[in-house]
Formats: sequence, C-alpha cells, structure tokens
Amino acid sequence: MKSIGYTATLLLAVLALALLFTLTRYEQSSNLAVFLPDAETFYDHLLRHQLDNSASSNLVLIALTGLPAHELAKLNQKMRDGIIATGLFSRATNNSTSINGEMIEFIERNRYLLTQSEMQEKFTVEGFSQSLEDRLNGLISGSSPLEREFIRQDPTGEVLGLLEFWQGKISRYRQPVERQGVWFSHDGSRTLILSEILADVSNMQNQLDATHAILKVYEEIRIQGLSMILTGPAVFAAETAESIKRDALNLTLMAGMLVLGFLFLAYRSLPCVLIMLLPVASGILMATAVVLLTFGSIHGVTLVFGMTLIGVAIDYPVHMMSAVGSRQRDHKNEIWRTLRLGVISTVLAYSAFLFSDFSGLHQLGVFTISGLLMAAITARWILPAISFRGQGQITGFTGLHERLKQFCTSSGRFRMLVLILPASGLVLLAFGDIQALNLNVDSLSPIKESRRVEDRMLRHDIGVWSGGSMVLVVGSDKQAVLERSESLNRDLTRMVAEGVIEAYDMPSHFLPSRLRQQHNLAALQNTDKIRRNLITAMADTPFSPDVFDLFLSQIREHGAREPITEKDIENTVIGDRLGPLLFDFQGQAVGIILLHGVDDVQAVAEFSNRNEDTYYMNIKNASTDLVTRSLIHVSWTMLGCFLVIYLVLSVGLRSLVQPLRVVIPTVGTCVVTACILACAGYPLSIFHLIALLLVIGLGLDYALFFYRISVNREEWDSTFKSLWVCGTTTSLVFGILAFSSTPPLKAIGMTVAIGTLVNMVFGAIWAAYPTRLKHLQNEGG
Repeated sequence: MKSIGYTATLLLAVLALALLFTLTRYEQSSNLAVFLPDAETFYDHLLRHQLDNSASSNLVLIALTGLPAHELAKLNQKMRDGIIATGLFSRATNNSTSINGEMIEFIERNRYLLTQSEMQEKFTVEGFSQSLEDRLNGLISGSSPLEREFIRQDPTGEVLGLLEFWQGKISRYRQPVERQGVWFSHDGSRTLILSEILADVSNMQNQLDATHAILKVYEEIRIQGLSMILTGPAVFAAETAESIKRDALNLTLMAGMLVLGFLFLAYRSLPCVLIMLLPVASGILMATAVVLLTFGSIHGVTLVFGMTLIGVAIDYPVHMMSAVGSRQRDHKNEIWRTLRLGVISTVLAYSAFLFSDFSGLHQLGVFTISGLLMAAITARWILPAISFRGQGQITGFTGLHERLKQFCTSSGRFRMLVLILPASGLVLLAFGDIQALNLNVDSLSPIKESRRVEDRMLRHDIGVWSGGSMVLVVGSDKQAVLERSESLNRDLTRMVAEGVIEAYDMPSHFLPSRLRQQHNLAALQNTDKIRRNLITAMADTPFSPDVFDLFLSQIREHGAREPITEKDIENTVIGDRLGPLLFDFQGQAVGIILLHGVDDVQAVAEFSNRNEDTYYMNIKNASTDLVTRSLIHVSWTMLGCFLVIYLVLSVGLRSLVQPLRVVIPTVGTCVVTACILACAGYPLSIFHLIALLLVIGLGLDYALFFYRISVNREEWDSTFKSLWVCGTTTSLVFGILAFSSTPPLKAIGMTVAIGTLVNMVFGAIWAAYPTRLKHLQNEGG
C-alpha cells in the first residue's frame, strides 16, 4: 500500500506541474484550415494557398431586407457611411459611382503606365477623334462630374477608363441593379453593400473586429422589420470561432452534468462519483498541457473534442471501482489486465490521427492519446489510494440492470445477427441506391449549408467571384508572370466573345508588365506629333482650341516617368487588389487569372493545356480530389492500425484465434453504423471515418470485457454492470456532441453515439454463449 501511495503522490505532482504549465502557457487558436488535408504536390500547395488566401478573402457582403425599397435605400446609405466611419474597411461600395478618392488620385498620376489601352493608337488622329466623341457623350451622361474634372488633362479618358475597368475587377464582373442611388438584387427585395476589410484577414482578431463592427453599425440603424444577411470568409471565420467557443462551454457543461447525474443515480454516492471524475479531469488536464507543449497552442475544435474524453475515460474508473468483495485485490488485478489491453488497443486506434493528412487531426491525436493514458494511469494508481470501503458498487437502476442482464444471458440465439447484419450492410453500401461516401470538400467545412446558400446568393447579386474557376500562371519571377498573363489576353478575350466565360481578372489588369509600360511611355515621346494629331481631331468639335493645353503641357512629364513596380503600389487600393493575384510561392512566382461564369469547362481546360506553365483549377473539383486522396490514405491507415491492434490482442490473449471474438463484433459495429448513417442521409465524410476509429477503440474495450464475462462467471454481475454504465455514459457524451453547431463535430458525435449503442448490443449478443451462461439465467444472475 505504501508503494501505491508513493506512486499516487508522484502522479499528483506531475498533474500539478501540468496545471501550472497550462495556466501560464495557455493559448487558443481557431484557424480552421488545419482541418483541411495537408498538401503534397506543388499544385496541392497552390490549392491550399487559394483556399486560405483567395482573391475575395477580405470581402464582406451585406444585404438589408424586409422593408419597402425606399426605406431600404436610405438605410443602405446609413449602413455604408457607418461602415466607412469605423476605419476598419478600405472601402464600402453600394453603387456604381462609389469611387475611392485615393484610387482616383493614384490613377490620375499613373494613368499612362496602368492603362489597358494601346496609346500608340489612341494618339493618332482617328484615336483622338473617337476619344473626343466619347468625352462629349460623357459630359451629358451620369458621369459628367468626373468628365468635367479630368477632361482638360485627359482627353483620351484613361482615368475614367481605368476607374470603370477596375470598378468591376475582383469585386464585380457584372453590375447589380441600381435603384434610388444604391444597389439592389434583381428582384428588388434586397439592397446590397460590398465592403473590403483593411487589416490582414489572416489574423482572426481582425476578422472578429470587422464582423463585430458591422453588427454594431447594423444595431445602430436597425428599425422594426429590417433584417440583415452578412456573409464572406471573414464573417464565416468569426462565426465559426464563436460557435466553437459556445460549444466548448455549453456542450461540455451539458455532457458533464448528464454524466454526473447518471453516475449519481447509478452509484447513489456523491463522493464516489466525484472520485470517479478524477481520471477524467486528470486526462483533460494532461492532454491540454501536452498539446500546448507540442504545438504551442490548442485549437478550439480540440477543446470541444476534448469533451469526448469524458465519455471514454469515465470507463476506466467505472471498471476499476467494480473490484469489490473479498477477492478485491485479485479482481482488481484481473480488471486492470483486461483494461490495460483495452487502453493499448484504443490508443493504437487513435494513433491513426497521427498518420492522417490533416495537421489538425495530429493535434486531436496527441490530445486524445495523452489524455486517455493519463486517465487510465490515474484510475489504476490514484483511485485505490483515495477510495474507501463500501464504494464502487452500482446500487441504482436495479430493475434496468436485471432486464439488461436477462437480455444478455438469453441473446446467444441471435448470435448470427452479428455476422448477418454487417454482411447485409456491406451489400447495401456497395450495391444499394444510397450515397455511401461524401467526397465533397464542403463536408470538411464548419459552415452550415444554409449560410453557404446565402453567400452564393449575395455573390450572384453583386457579381463577386464565387471562388470557382481560375487559371494559374507560373513563372520565374513576377515580371515573367505579368508578361505571360498579357500574352494570354487575346485568347481570353476571344473566349469571352464566344461565350466560353463571362469575364476574367488577371494580375496585369492592375499592374502591366514593365515591357508594356515602356511601350506606352514610348508613345508619349513625340509630343509634337501628339499635338498636331489632337488639333486635327478637334477641328470638327465644339471644344475650344486651348481646352487641352493642360494635357499637352503634362504629356512630356508623363513620358519621362519610370515604370512602376509592385513596391510602388504597396499599401494602396490597387496593391491590395493585386496581392491575391500575384505572389511569390515556393521559389517561383504565381499569377491567378480569375474566371467568371465558366460555361465550357472543356474549352478552358484545352486553353490551359495549349499554353505552357498555365494550369486550370476548379477549386471545388481540385479540393474533392485532395479529399479523395486523403480519404484513401485514412482508410489504409485505419487498416494498418487495425492489423497492429490484432497483433497486440493476440499477444495479450496468447492466441491468434481468440482475438476474433473481440474483433468480429467491433468490425460489425463499424459496418452497421456506416450503413445507418448512409441510409439516414449522412454519407461518410472523412470526419465520419475518423469517428469510426473512435468506435473501434470503444468497441475493442467493450468486447474485451464481454469476452471476460463469458469466461469468468463468478464476477459476471459486477463486470456487466460496469459495462452498461460505461456504454450509457459514452452515449450521453457523444449524443450531446451530435448537437454541436460545428458540422465536423456533429458528424463525430452522431457516429460515435450510434456506434456505442451498436457496440454494446453486438458485444452482448456475441459473448452470450447459451451453454456457458444458462446457469446464470436459472440462478437469476
């Protein structure tokens, strides 16, 4: 007993250190990208980069609805003004004339370097004639204020052209309906605002600040009947982070209270229940400390997932404290030997997390394995040092226990169902008219489908790029990429004319290559010819002879400018738009050509194949391919872990055949659980497969104790009591997790809750040999 005391003291000291480390080094993260598959190839890495840093990652889309159009228009303008006043957004656009003053000044100063026009042609007599005609039309149109502001120094309209051109790039490729001076959806039910977050959106706090700022502005202008739809990557990230925090608190409290209440009803002793919670608490504490030590921070999803340790680790004290009576020491040792084998098997099952393609699952694996090991050690060495006489017996639910015992001892005649039901399930999954697997990348997303629908609706209303299709251009440096993208311009323009795509955005739209800039600068050198051509073109126009003197006096100055580079436009509106489309990546430069409204995927793919160093990427299809490869990898990992588990069981049971009695009901449970989920409309995603690993770990633990039941008649009653109590607590915890608002956690909760119930039933049926347990029925157990 003294040695047990020393061991318990040492473990308590370790836990004290873990608590101190956790309190001083605690840091929580919420980057959900860690739960996407890890990239392997250069193409995979580019895909992940786009998923994490897409061209629309800083956009927030806002719709106001629920009121008549004239009221919505007024509230839209108040909302826009309030958003701008926060200082957190680089712009908030609600109509076609919402032009940033900084953008206008930058364009005016660099118009001949940034223009998409061919200035050699623009400065001919014919070019000037067409431009002057356009200026006259502009003076009588809605854009006349800008025409009047720039016409003297810009007769060819480069400033207005760039403003009009850039007004649609990235943010819009088609104009929304404009009514009463603001944007509306085509059906007129929603008024629209498009805003861009100013700060770095890779920082979660910036996403939270921006989202909360918009919500605050909305509350300030809100009147009865008004509703708001708010979407965008930053909004979804903020919502998910807060949802995970709520789940971590609410679901854990609910699960803890349910388990605590159930155990109290089962044991009828509050001290006993509190003692049994020690292994769970020690496991969670140690798991948190190990994760912080290994990864530097702990993810919110990991914390919510940590509540599952309540359902798994509570099994250990339940089993250990069932050792009562005159043979307590022998019984305790026998229970520990069985429990130890179960713990090892469970840890091996969870080790598949460590070999997955998801970096987030590596953290879950470390958390779960370290937590379960500590919980088992605490149950074995600390509980015996503090437990007292008379505790550990399940005295509640007597009637339920008798009925369950009767079922278990009489269920042997249904034993073949453990083989028939899984076999039927396999046939149904393989050949039935149900979807067995969900390879869609959306299955990994924590965003609810209803919110994704709203986002697609607003993107369609405003014309924002939906994150669908793109062409990647790879080069040795950024200049090479800019030149390469310009060489593709003609083919892409032709594809627009042919209806293959609706529109496209490319890096050179915002920063022409140095070669193109030099070409346009050369057109400015012959100022005398430019003057003569302009005077000739003005001959038949109502413009006065000296109206363009400012233009002529500035043309030489513009021609002497140096080409601008990416550094020159850093921290400008244009630079912000260029950044997602042109970047250095793994020793090379990459340009992104965003494709809008792709109607012929095959034609786009053929275009990409014809051009060197260009790659067509459909985000959803590429993500699905990545998920598929990851699913295959997870499946092989599961198989490998299962084979190792079988070898461990063979060593523990000293037989190559006996482990089949443990493995068969567990494997059958996985198949039946998968079939139930698929038939209920929940095809298996990677998170369902991960949950099946938990089902395997739990099933092996239960099956080992059911195996013990059939060979140890004297202790059958107490062992069976602890088994169904363990199954119930586990079902309660994972059943609560099934109500999580985070879809991946919901999938895990549903799968394990169903799997636990099936495990218990299959384990009981498979272990109940009628010839061995007949005397138990006759004697009432």
